[in-house]
Amino acid sequence: MLFGKSNVSAFATNRPESWKLELSRLEDLPMFPTWAVEALEVANQPDASLRDLARVIQRDIVLTAGILKLANSSLYCTGREATTVEQAVVRLGIVRCRHAILTVGMRSIWREGTRRLQPRWAQFLWYHSLLVAHIAERLSYRLRLPFQGEEVPAGLAHDLGRMVLAFEHCPAPLARRDDAFLETSTILRLEREQLGTEHGAIGAWFLQMNRLPVFLADVAEYHHRPERATQHRELVQLISVAEDLGNYCYAASHGTFYEPGQQTREWLRRYFGEDTSEVGEIMPGSDRCGMPSSSQMLQQILLEATQQTQQMFGS
Repeated sequence: MLFGKSNVSAFATNRPESWKLELSRLEDLPMFPTWAVEALEVANQPDASLRDLARVIQRDIVLTAGILKLANSSLYCTGREATTVEQAVVRLGIVRCRHAILTVGMRSIWREGTRRLQPRWAQFLWYHSLLVAHIAERLSYRLRLPFQGEEVPAGLAHDLGRMVLAFEHCPAPLARRDDAFLETSTILRLEREQLGTEHGAIGAWFLQMNRLPVFLADVAEYHHRPERATQHRELVQLISVAEDLGNYCYAASHGTFYEPGQQTREWLRRYFGEDTSEVGEIMPGSDRCGMPSSSQMLQQILLEATQQTQQMFGS
């Protein structure tokens, strides 16, 4: 049995895909909510109108609140507050509304899933996913990257595999080791050895099982190896960088060493135009005199994302 203590490694070696069968037998896996599925079906119709979309959104109070909150956020509200769903939908447009529906639905999955976890893991994984989503959103906005809100649900979806592995009946190292809070090459190696796969592949499987968009599964599967992504590579790279920066911020706030990877440093150099080999100089809390404007921008992005996450955490 895959989840037995004595034969996990042997089972994984002999039947590498067995984890899919075993995970599918779990009875407590959270599912994408029906109200979000219905709203997505309308938003995905080629001839869908904003009025039709607003009508289906209004059927659910959670979805209504999420759409209004996004439309009135600092990223999209440039004038008068949107007080109705119709106003919010017009402001956001069909594409951003589609991604907002995914975001609200993803929050529902996390809410249901974390109820099945030990409190310390539930708190960490939810905070981590929120932080990554907010860092990605801020990076996209400040750098004017070619995304229309998909970076937020992608950030929330990237580590769903870790949530599954943290369930009571999954004896992955993630759920048993305190040092597994930060994803290192050692943790990924132990996942492969004990389960025959990594949490990224498990997250992709979970998203596919919920019949969610392909870009979410790609982000989940390849966020540790964005160079392997054949589709949506720019989005996968963004989430990979956002997670690396999120891990760095978490480690710094807990007195733990964490060094962002080479791909993250190269990405930062490409978009911020300077040598970022000393990543600590551009993180929150660094007080470097004469800091270049690009470093100030990145530091501000991380501060804003951290503050936004702390405000939303637990809500």
